[in-house]
Amino acid sequence: MSLTSKNRITRRDLLRGAATGMIALAVGGKLKKGQRSSKPPNIVFILADDLGFADVSCYGRPDFKTPNIDHLAATGVGFLQAYANSAVCTATRDALITGRYQYRLRVGLEEPLAGNPDVGLPPEHPTLPSMLKKVGYSSTLIGKWHLGVLPKFSPLKSGYDHFYGFRGGALDYFSHIGGRHQDDLWDDDLSIHQTGYLTDLLGGRAVEVIRSYARSQQPFLLSLHFNAPHWPWEAPGDEAESRRLAQPGSGGIFDLDGGSQKTYQRMVEAMDRQIGNVLQALDTNGLTDNSIVIFTSDNGGERFADTWPFTGKKTELLEGGLRIPAVISWPVRIPRGGTTDQVAISMDWVATLLAAAGGEADPAYPLDGINLLPVLTKDSNSTPRKLFWRYKANAQRAVRDGNYKFLKILDNTFLFNVVEDPLERANLKDREGDIYRRLVREWYDWNVTMLPEIKESLLTASMANSSRITLERNLRTRIPTIPLRLRTSDWSLGIPWCVVFVRSADCCWFNSFDRDILDLREEKSVLSPARITGHLAPSTNHAWDRAVGKVAVNPHNWQIKKLLSYLILNARLVPTESRHEDSGCWSDGCDGTQSGKACTCTRTFRYGRCSPSGATVICRPAVLRPRRCPFPRGPDRCS
Repeated sequence: MSLTSKNRITRRDLLRGAATGMIALAVGGKLKKGQRSSKPPNIVFILADDLGFADVSCYGRPDFKTPNIDHLAATGVGFLQAYANSAVCTATRDALITGRYQYRLRVGLEEPLAGNPDVGLPPEHPTLPSMLKKVGYSSTLIGKWHLGVLPKFSPLKSGYDHFYGFRGGALDYFSHIGGRHQDDLWDDDLSIHQTGYLTDLLGGRAVEVIRSYARSQQPFLLSLHFNAPHWPWEAPGDEAESRRLAQPGSGGIFDLDGGSQKTYQRMVEAMDRQIGNVLQALDTNGLTDNSIVIFTSDNGGERFADTWPFTGKKTELLEGGLRIPAVISWPVRIPRGGTTDQVAISMDWVATLLAAAGGEADPAYPLDGINLLPVLTKDSNSTPRKLFWRYKANAQRAVRDGNYKFLKILDNTFLFNVVEDPLERANLKDREGDIYRRLVREWYDWNVTMLPEIKESLLTASMANSSRITLERNLRTRIPTIPLRLRTSDWSLGIPWCVVFVRSADCCWFNSFDRDILDLREEKSVLSPARITGHLAPSTNHAWDRAVGKVAVNPHNWQIKKLLSYLILNARLVPTESRHEDSGCWSDGCDGTQSGKACTCTRTFRYGRCSPSGATVICRPAVLRPRRCPFPRGPDRCS
C-alpha cells in the first residue's frame, strides 16, 4: 500500500529551512479545519527506532522515498525543531510514556537498560495509557517496550490493556531472538513463536487491532513501536544474515560486521509500507478524520542513518543525536500540509494527547511536557521553551533556550546558535559570555531537581555483585595489574575485539566503542583480568602485548562493557613499571596514592602532564582522562 504525496522538498530546501525555519515538509492541499467531532479521537502513535532526522524523504532523504510517511506529513503538520528526550532509547521511552523528564525515575538513568531485572518503569507511576483509561480509552502496545522485564515490569502493569512485541532493546527480525540469546516475542505476558519478518508482523497486528477497535467503537490508543531501523541489519529476504548471526562467534544481533546503506534503505522502506497499511486500515474503517496519527523516532540515527544537516549520532547530545522527525495528523482539528517552528520534545506528547482526549494528568506527578495543540491548531503562537539534557557517557550536558544551546562534552564547553548554525561549528561562548554563563547556571539549578547519576546504572545488579567479589579478592591477593588501553586491531573468533590495558593514571586514556567514551574523570581504577573469567578471552598476537599480560574483550557486548566499566569505576590504581614505545608519559613511583611527592617523567606523551622527558613533577591524585582515539576510523581500528 502506498499513499503518495504530490510534492517533496529537496535537501537544499531543507538545509535552507533548518536555518530559517520557513520550509514545508510536504504540501498536500489547502489549509483547512474540519468540524470538531463530539467523539474523543483515536490515537495511533508510531515510533521508529534509531531513525535519523533526514531518513525519510519528506525530511530530505535523497536516495530513497517513504511515500506513506510523506503522506502523513502532507495531511498534517511537521515539526522542524523536534527533539528526543535522550540520545538513547530507554530514557526517551520513559519520558514518552510518563510525560516527565526521565531523570526523575531510576529506569531513566539507564542509558540504555540492559539486563537488570530489578529496574524498570514502576507500575504505580501514571502513564499515558493509564491516564487515558480513566476517560474510557482502551490501549495496545505493539512492538518494543524496553522499560523492564517480568515479573516486576510489563506494559500490562503500566496501563496497557494488550501487548504484542518484545521487552528488550533489540530483536532479530527473523528468529526473534534478543540480545541475551533468548526468545523475546510476546502476546500479552505469554511467550510465543511466530515466523515472519518482524516489521511485517508488527504492522500486520496493528491492522488487526484497528479493525477490532473499529467494531467495538471504543476510543483507543495504539502505540506502534517498530524495531526498525535498529540493528541487526536485516531487511526483508535477509534470512541468511539472520542464520549467520546465530552462529557461534558471529557477534550475535549486534551485527558489527554487517549492514550497508542499501540494507538500511530496505529496512526503512519496509517500515514505511507497514505504516501505509495502518493508514489504509484507518481509512477503510472510517476512522481517519477523527484519528490522531503521530510518527517520530526515539532518538537520533546510528551507523547508517542520515542526520543531515546536523552533526552527531545516537548517544551524543549534538543535534544529530537529539533532533528527530516528527509529524502529526488529525484532519478534523489540525490544518493540512503545514510545518511548525515550535521547539518540542518527546515528553510533550503526553500532555498533548491528554488534552485532545479530555484527560488530566495526575497532580501527584506533574508533567514536564507541554500541550502542543494550541500551536498545532493555529490558536496561539509558538511557546518559548527551555529544555535540558544530560548523558553520562562523555559527561555530556545540554540546554536549549531560544536559538541558543549550551553543550558540554567531557571538559569541552560550547555555546551554539543552532538555528543559524545547525552544524554546531561556531562556538559563541566567549562572544556571548553572558548567555553562556546563564545557561550553565540554569543547567546546574535544573540538575539538582533530578535524580543524580549513579555508577550502578552502568551494569546489572548480578554483574555488580560478582564484579565486586572478584575485585575484593584481587586486592587481597595482590594480583598484578596491567596498563589500560583500548585497541581493536586484534581479531579473535572471527570478530573484532578490544585489547584492554591499565596504564599509569597520570597519562592514560580510555576510549570505548563507537564514540561512547566513558566518563572516567576523577576516578581511580584497577583491572585484574587474571581473576575475571567467563567474559574475557586471551589473545597473543603481539609479543609486546604479552610482555605485560593482556586480555581481549568484545566491546560491543553490553555485559562485557558494563563489567569493564564497573571495574574501572570502583577500584584503586595500582602502579606499574612496564615500559612501551607507545605508552606515552610515565611517572616513576607516581601511582596516584602519593599526592605531593616529586616524580620523574620518563617518557613524553602529548596527552599527558609530564613534559619534557626527565622533568620533575609533583604527583597528583590519579585521574583517568578519556581521549579520542588517535587512530584512523575503520573496521580494525578503535573508533
